[in-house]
Amino acid sequence: ARLERFSCALPLGTEEAPAIAGVVCTQFSGGSSPQAYCTRPLTELSTGAMLGHQMCHWYFNATAWPGVNCEAWVAENVAVMENVYDVGVMVTVEAGAQRNDKPLLVFIHGWPDTAAEWINQMIAMCADYRCVAVQLPDFLDTLETEDVFLDQVVTRVGGVLAQHLGASDGSKKALLVGHDFGAVFGYMVAYKYPKMVERYASLEIGNDLQMWLDAKVGTMIHFYQNAAIQAYKAGEVVDDPSKVFGSMSPSQHATARMGGVYARMWAREEFQLRLAPGVRPEDWAS
Repeated sequence: ARLERFSCALPLGTEEAPAIAGVVCTQFSGGSSPQAYCTRPLTELSTGAMLGHQMCHWYFNATAWPGVNCEAWVAENVAVMENVYDVGVMVTVEAGAQRNDKPLLVFIHGWPDTAAEWINQMIAMCADYRCVAVQLPDFLDTLETEDVFLDQVVTRVGGVLAQHLGASDGSKKALLVGHDFGAVFGYMVAYKYPKMVERYASLEIGNDLQMWLDAKVGTMIHFYQNAAIQAYKAGEVVDDPSKVFGSMSPSQHATARMGGVYARMWAREEFQLRLAPGVRPEDWAS
């Protein structure tokens, strides 16, 4: 089943909210670009059910948490939300997100995972932090294919930050964590929104976007990313990525559209000009 869509019709500068059951609309301001956003729980929809299943059956580490019943913990502590911004939709998995007295901790998953991969970190940290894991477009089977540009995803993550912080003017800041390709997004988010990011932790990926663009044919990076790009262009489904890429994820599940992020990044000039329009492509050279 596909996730049902709805439109956010909240005009900026007004108190009106669309008459849609279960939908809460508001707006945040800060800086020079206020935005409206709408949010609704997805607990009863297929997306919430799929992420809940993945949390407990793909990613939960029972050895690390011998006294935790994952299904019960998720049911009690986790909310899956759909957030609609001016720049598009972003689904989030949230634990303790309503505790405004706690620091905000935002997670970005990598390839070929989903927001469910952060379940163990949420169990460990949600008592002390408001944990919010973003779901990248085109990485979850229940969500419609969007085929977005990388900078558009970055802008949506900025919307998540501003929404949960309540401002984007630097008066409040979040802690940001990125894993695998999510770490690449994390660098871009920190670059674009320094006023909203206090600290950034990158897992597995070094702090040089240029190294991805400089990777030579024959390297591991080029091998698996090129395979993902070719699957994306051909529209093929890689049901068992371990056959092509090795055991790179507990999910052991990848689809062709997940390779879109690599295709966008390896389109070097387009990627650079969209991410940093004020920087000449030749100035990116190592």
